[in-house]
Amino acid sequence: MRKNVSETPQQVRQPLIFVTGPFPPPVHGMAIATELLAEALGERFQVRRFNIAARRFTGLKVLDIPARMLGALWTLASFAWLSFRRRPEVVVIALSVGYAKMFDLACIAIGLLASRPIYITHHSFVVFNRVTPDRLIKIALPLLRRCKHITLCERMKLELVSAWNVGDANVAVLSNAALVRIPTANLEVESPSIQSVQRGAYHLGFIANLCAEKGLWTFLDTVDRLQAIGHTVVATIAGPIEPADALLEKELKQRLHVMKNVSWLGAVHGRERTHFYQELDLLVFPTVYPNESEPLVILEALAHGVPVMTTPRGCIASSLADGNAVRVFPETSFVDDAVAAIDSDLQAIKPQSEREACAKQHYHHLREIGEKQLKVLIESVACLQQKSSSRH
Repeated sequence: MRKNVSETPQQVRQPLIFVTGPFPPPVHGMAIATELLAEALGERFQVRRFNIAARRFTGLKVLDIPARMLGALWTLASFAWLSFRRRPEVVVIALSVGYAKMFDLACIAIGLLASRPIYITHHSFVVFNRVTPDRLIKIALPLLRRCKHITLCERMKLELVSAWNVGDANVAVLSNAALVRIPTANLEVESPSIQSVQRGAYHLGFIANLCAEKGLWTFLDTVDRLQAIGHTVVATIAGPIEPADALLEKELKQRLHVMKNVSWLGAVHGRERTHFYQELDLLVFPTVYPNESEPLVILEALAHGVPVMTTPRGCIASSLADGNAVRVFPETSFVDDAVAAIDSDLQAIKPQSEREACAKQHYHHLREIGEKQLKVLIESVACLQQKSSSRH
């Protein structure tokens, strides 16, 4: 269980909030978003984290799975004990979509038993599926309807209200744009791990925890097609492959061996991540990931002045796409549509500075909307906390 740094007297007097969910490492979108939300709440409240991240201990499933289960049970016991002993003013729970949601639902039940106000943050549309509803979610709906909810976009809010029959007033919208910060690092020396871009070449990038569903092969198909029709294109892939997925790593290395001017950096963080974006002309992110909602990498790219081509998954089409800085194409025809659009862009010889300004302007627009949503949410949490304090 992860704890905050040492508490000052001022922090002790601040209202206490519990936040449960995955926190990095490992690094993935939900974990990063949960950490960023905890940090944002920490500017106003005292935050205690309860970490359920599925970490690798030995690399052997036969040992790691029992270790994770024991760790989750210990975290749950700590959460239950402290919910009654320290009585947090508000509990924020990041709802998972896999087996981890059993932990989340147990925390919800404990929080309600302790008469604590609960906010549930949502990071996937899967739990709102009415065609094949999740049995556990269906059983827990009476509890879930007693909570307040935080969604990533208006579309997710509408689906939640409709699928779970939750009151509209009990659902807030908070875009990840409120939490992603514009990079402040000023790199004076180029990172040696990033290839030097050929003069006059158009640089495409792809970043994710690498897998087919995130669009890895579609990205490489796009690069192949552009090079085949005569464009001078270089490409950089960033992101790790799960150690257990040796076959994917082998297939990727074989594919890269027969391609020209394509490199794979592996995982990039900090200055390397910033430099990755700074080298790009365009981020291509053809995701078909079932749990995709509002990808942080799209917001990171825009913050660095990099336009994006992607698919209309999750919240992308409704809240991120503008037809200019972020363009979406259907999953089934993505390669054809993206190649045609990039070909048109290159023939138009649009200045890179203009594309960069457009991307940053769109980011600031999304950021402004997100900051207003965050302000409303924090005031709502504060109001709920005050009501809770007055009753106890």
